[in-house]
Amino acid sequence: MGQYHVLVNFDKKEYVHPWALGNGLKLFEQLFAENGMKDALFVLMASKSNGRGGGDLGDGMVVSRWAGDRVAFIGDYTEAEDHPNIEGVEKIYGYCGSDTGENGWKNITPRLASWLENAFEIKFVGEGWKDIVQKKRR
Repeated sequence: MGQYHVLVNFDKKEYVHPWALGNGLKLFEQLFAENGMKDALFVLMASKSNGRGGGDLGDGMVVSRWAGDRVAFIGDYTEAEDHPNIEGVEKIYGYCGSDTGENGWKNITPRLASWLENAFEIKFVGEGWKDIVQKKRR
């Protein structure tokens, strides 16, 4: 089987669920997928634009949302000693369901998916583990 992981922000109590971005739950699956979790992490953690150069990502609702926060990929096997400074860390994976969070945790995947769809001209389709399809160019 293996350990399943979600991307979490300990400070904001937010998470990104891999299935909604067309990725599997195992780290190896997320590492080698295109247009998914790696891109999500990059966009969320990018420093806020200072407006002094081209190529900025824009959209402050998603871009830089997690810059400077404590974030990690945590798994369903996470134990308290894995992150001793995070109270209840061993329970967090369970709060991060694919659709809604529990115990104050918020799923920001839909907002992030929309941003990625526009940036990469793709569409996440289906239920559960979504497929990634290329948008047809006009």
